[in-house]
Amino acid sequence: MTPAASTTRERLRPKLMSFDVFGTLISVRDSSYDAFARILAAAGARHVDVKAFWEHWEHGNMRRYWDPYRPYREICRQSLAASFEHFDLKGDPDNSFASIQTYGTV
Repeated sequence: MTPAASTTRERLRPKLMSFDVFGTLISVRDSSYDAFARILAAAGARHVDVKAFWEHWEHGNMRRYWDPYRPYREICRQSLAASFEHFDLKGDPDNSFASIQTYGTV
């Protein structure tokens, strides 16, 4: 191998690889519906379609990703508050995620 080929090969060797599994290997929607059904039940809103509520919440999250940085948990809380308002519910966005396991904070 020539020195130039060796240098090129070293430059092209990845130092880190990352893969986003959410929505690809893990069905985020299907795995979230039970948790959101519990949130709606706690808000006295069993009549609300959990899939429609979740979609509204998730679209709110996606819009907020473009705002100035905030922790993900805060983005989720703001989207949940907006979803409660959109569906005219009296839910508590500050305590709704308390029973749902999360992956910690950064």
